[in-house]
Amino acid sequence: MRKTFDKRILLLLGLTALAVVLTLVRERPIAPRVPAGGHAAESVPPSRLIATIVDTTLESMGVAPGKMRRVKVSVGEAKGIREELRVIAPQGFEVLKALTALTDSLRRFDVTLVSTENLREKTSSIHLLHEKRIFESIVITRERSEKGAGPSGRKTKKGAGRKTAR
Repeated sequence: MRKTFDKRILLLLGLTALAVVLTLVRERPIAPRVPAGGHAAESVPPSRLIATIVDTTLESMGVAPGKMRRVKVSVGEAKGIREELRVIAPQGFEVLKALTALTDSLRRFDVTLVSTENLREKTSSIHLLHEKRIFESIVITRERSEKGAGPSGRKTKKGAGRKTAR
């Protein structure tokens, strides 16, 4: 019984030492990624080139150039100003396909894309992040269909709209 007790203590000490080593390895700073060109990643991505790639990608998916508009948006005193691309997308436009296409075309710039949807306002947003900081947002709104006319009169409460004669 004494030998199994010693083996357990040695196993426990070995696993504790391994956990300490793995914690130290995980906490050490990671070297910056080196892109295919051989140079270390810049701290600021080339925003004009990225804007051009975003525009051409959206145009290839059916968005007319006249339906895209760039706006400078103030995000708060601490975060500063960022660029926002407002897009009015055609009816058949799929945000998931746009997200995939943009991710593929912007991969070389070390840009991460995050998408959110606002169901109340019926918009989708794609945020472009570099080093965990948003530098551009794409807000996508669908074109409204003109199939039918909207209601012309006020809605009334149940029973309040008609009077019955007795």
